[in-house]
Amino acid sequence: MCFILLILFNIGQTFGACRPADTCSLKSCSVLSVEASVTTCDTILNNYSQMCNCSVNNPKSCVGGKCKTCVLQSEKCNVSPEDPTCCPIDNGKAFCNTGTGICEASRWSCDWNSKCPFDDLSVEEIKNTISIIKNSGKFGPNIQYPIIRQEEPKKALWNAGLAINERLAYAAVLDLGSNQLSEVLVDLNKQSIIKVVILPNKLPPMTPSELNLAVTIALASPKLQEAFLKRNLSINYAQFGLWGIGSSGPLVNLPGKRLIRAVPYYQLPTTEFLDFVPVPNLVFTIDMNKNAIDTFYDLEIIPLTPVATILPTVSDKPPLKPLVITQSQGSSIKVNGQEIEWYKWKMHYNFDPILGLQFHNVRYQADCEERLVIYKISLVEMFVPYGYEGEHVWRWRDVFDCGQYGVGRFTSSLKIGRDVPENSILFTCVIANETGSEPHLIPGCIAAYERDIGILYRHVDYLTRVTESRRGRQLVFTFTASIGNYDYIYDYIFNMDGSIEVKVGFTGIFLAGGFKQACNDPSCLGTCTNIVNEYLIGPPHQHFLTYRIDFDVDGIQNYVKEVDLTNDPISPENPDGGAFSSKTKILEVEKHCDYDFKKSRTWHVVNSESRNKFGSLRGYALKPIDAIYPHLHLGNKYLPQAEYVKHPFWATVFKDDEQTPAGKFPRSGIPYQGLPMYIKDRQSLKNTDVVTWYTFGITHSPRPEEWPIMNVNTAGFLLVPFNFFSQNSEIPLKGKCP
Repeated sequence: MCFILLILFNIGQTFGACRPADTCSLKSCSVLSVEASVTTCDTILNNYSQMCNCSVNNPKSCVGGKCKTCVLQSEKCNVSPEDPTCCPIDNGKAFCNTGTGICEASRWSCDWNSKCPFDDLSVEEIKNTISIIKNSGKFGPNIQYPIIRQEEPKKALWNAGLAINERLAYAAVLDLGSNQLSEVLVDLNKQSIIKVVILPNKLPPMTPSELNLAVTIALASPKLQEAFLKRNLSINYAQFGLWGIGSSGPLVNLPGKRLIRAVPYYQLPTTEFLDFVPVPNLVFTIDMNKNAIDTFYDLEIIPLTPVATILPTVSDKPPLKPLVITQSQGSSIKVNGQEIEWYKWKMHYNFDPILGLQFHNVRYQADCEERLVIYKISLVEMFVPYGYEGEHVWRWRDVFDCGQYGVGRFTSSLKIGRDVPENSILFTCVIANETGSEPHLIPGCIAAYERDIGILYRHVDYLTRVTESRRGRQLVFTFTASIGNYDYIYDYIFNMDGSIEVKVGFTGIFLAGGFKQACNDPSCLGTCTNIVNEYLIGPPHQHFLTYRIDFDVDGIQNYVKEVDLTNDPISPENPDGGAFSSKTKILEVEKHCDYDFKKSRTWHVVNSESRNKFGSLRGYALKPIDAIYPHLHLGNKYLPQAEYVKHPFWATVFKDDEQTPAGKFPRSGIPYQGLPMYIKDRQSLKNTDVVTWYTFGITHSPRPEEWPIMNVNTAGFLLVPFNFFSQNSEIPLKGKCP
């Protein structure tokens, strides 16, 4: 019984939780003080130290750094200094939400004496997972593990405080003999398999070992050797761009097949990157189950582009003087395991091998209380279609970078002073090896740093000349992924005012193709071929990035509204038609929405119960920055698999198994999966656990100025508080906080 009480208390939130004196012990408290004279409490460390710093003679609540007597209540609560009351812990709802006055189960804290359920798997846990699966007798000897990661707890269990010590591992297991994919859930505490789900006709993401094997098969092909000989090229310098194939294209992954499409490049010893010199009009498909070439297209022979070079980087301008960023007193970022605290922000990070960096339980100090903003935010897919004509050479090039490759798997170490500034904190990631051998350690796969952003606010009084201004600062989390020719830079930017910016940078080498002319016709004035180098073109393409944002704005009772700015009708009150105002439409059921630039459209997620001091419901707004619309024809054979990109915003009711917009395994090529299926039952969005999905990106028409390597282009969106606070969050609420 004592153990159960401790678990229930541990889900209490820093402000407003209380516990009976007999549950305080040396084992559970990181800072223990049981003297009746103690009247102050610590609200910085975890919940145990906060509560145990108060006198234990009577149940106390830590309010504004002072211990206040609690009056136990079953439903209502209040942590004001005049009437401090708190929630009982025997019903699993020990957190007092002062915005609603209702006792809730906190979703934010972990048991610091053990692994948090959201923490990444360690090297030993990955090895243990593989051993349990291997020794289970459920699989044959020739298997691989394309995905191994921690399995986050069911949200309902976490919210109820029933998953605080849970430690689960998820594995996608591929039987190479039968081409059968299975999902396996392992309980690491019990050292056993919970369940195995067989997935007929599904394919996992491509793995490094699979791609390496594809290269070996290609080089051994007599057809490829003959094609290189016809072009007077040595097969010894052949390299390959390797692509997945779905069932919506001209080639299909039929049952029993596991195909990879290959495009050759010519990489001489003096060529720094394989993407510089494509071998034009040569394309073939590899059947990975048969270890053989499946189809082979050898089309018109045209000249190769001259070899480009990047290094050494010599500028014709004098070098800039050093700019070194230092923090003489150290960083303001506090790291406790995978829990992060900075300024008024707290959050938990983890790194997924497919989706990369994710955050759980993102909260902010608002109106004297730490409030939940987002339960989980993550990149969930990247869809990149190419728009150039040519059925065999170009039109099939449409890729899902997360679902077919894995963004996290293709991350790399960040370098201080080059990729990130000198004041960065670097984190190491552990990625399972799909073959079952030693996991990969990637030092510096994530960086966190503070940066100055200039003026946060400023005003000069016209008459008195009194000036008020303040510098602004941001917390930036960043990681990169090098997927084939492109390098992506993913940033999560947490601002002092409670806003979050999600930004993605695009760099690397754009995908170029061979062309039979070295230069454009001098008479070309209108539609000209986009030549970027001799005998080389840069086909137009699009990058669609989708983020899943599981808002819990001060709790899970949320709803969504679409907000437009529109012209007011001409009337006696608006005779000149110059008035405009905001118009709101509440989304009643699960649906998708389109962006309207003319109306400055935004979408708000609002708590239906929690209000600021003016009685306004607390909310957050999603503000588009870089909207994008697909240029694929509506009848395009690839679009059904990426149906979700037709609409930038989707709102759904939370379900644990709805995590990706194109379905769980898009390499399988099954159309109309993911979001179109999620909203099919049109569940009500009223006062429920709402999930939002936002797709943005860039439409890229390559330029010679971007060859041989691109400078960074960026795209992103903003999440901003809207009525979440009662005034500017950076102006102290004088006399308002206890």
